[in-house]
Amino acid sequence: MVIKERDPFIWLAPHLARDEASYREYSERLIRDLECYFAGHGCRQADDLASEVLYRLVRKLDDGEPEGRASETARRQYVFGIAKFVLKEWRRGPEHREVALPDSEGPERGFLPMDLAEVQCLELLAEMVKKNLLRLNPMEREILALCELNPDYVPTLADLAQQKGAQPAAIRQRAHRARKNFRKLLLMSDRLGDLLRCLGVEAAGA
Repeated sequence: MVIKERDPFIWLAPHLARDEASYREYSERLIRDLECYFAGHGCRQADDLASEVLYRLVRKLDDGEPEGRASETARRQYVFGIAKFVLKEWRRGPEHREVALPDSEGPERGFLPMDLAEVQCLELLAEMVKKNLLRLNPMEREILALCELNPDYVPTLADLAQQKGAQPAAIRQRAHRARKNFRKLLLMSDRLGDLLRCLGVEAAGA
């Protein structure tokens, strides 16, 4: 009997079948997110564990369509459910693992692969900041860019008010509103859960 393997990325997001560029971007991002998840939990070979998750997903899809996974969000949650199981298996020790890892690999929670975890988390954070800054109005975006996100020059509100020809009190109010709106956008971001997983923190309700 010949088993036809299903493409896990097309199953996760069916619209990708018509767009090669989006398919490549999505697949690379999902793999990176899985690596973030494992790196954030102290796994030194996060890339191997991410590959194992995708391998197990393909096997499960060959056995049949998972129930209750009609939406892309539900299917992504299903993938990270597999990832949680792989992580749990990894923590139990080599004798319980399906994925082959070196004997030196162990559940050492005190040792984080910071070279991978830091880079991946920073990339996710930069993506969230860039995307959500664009959702603010131009004035709010400029205030945050100057006062909060510029490491080389941080003007006072009085300096900014002088530059804009406005009263300091008005700039202070706008800055407060800009921070509040930006914080709200970040907390509502569809990438927040991925960032928390990268940092080794489970999102509420995950």
